[in-house]
Amino acid sequence: MATRPLDTSSAGWAAQRGVILGMDPSARVQAAIDLSESVRDIQIQGLLARNPNWTRLDAVRWLVQRQLS
Repeated sequence: MATRPLDTSSAGWAAQRGVILGMDPSARVQAAIDLSESVRDIQIQGLLARNPNWTRLDAVRWLVQRQLS
C-alpha cells in the first residue's frame, strides 16, 4: 500500500493507512477476507444483472472457471 490511489485524497489516504497500520495482524487478515467477500458479491450481482436467466450458482461457477483458467 505504498502508492495513494488516484481517487483518494492525501488526508483520506493518511487516515486509511493509520487505521490499517493500527490493526493487529489478525484484524488485518479479517479485513482482507471481508473485502474479498464484498468484491466477490459485487461481481456475482453484476453477472446476475447482465444474465437475468442465471442463478447465483451459475454466476459462482462462471467466476470460479474464470479464476482457474
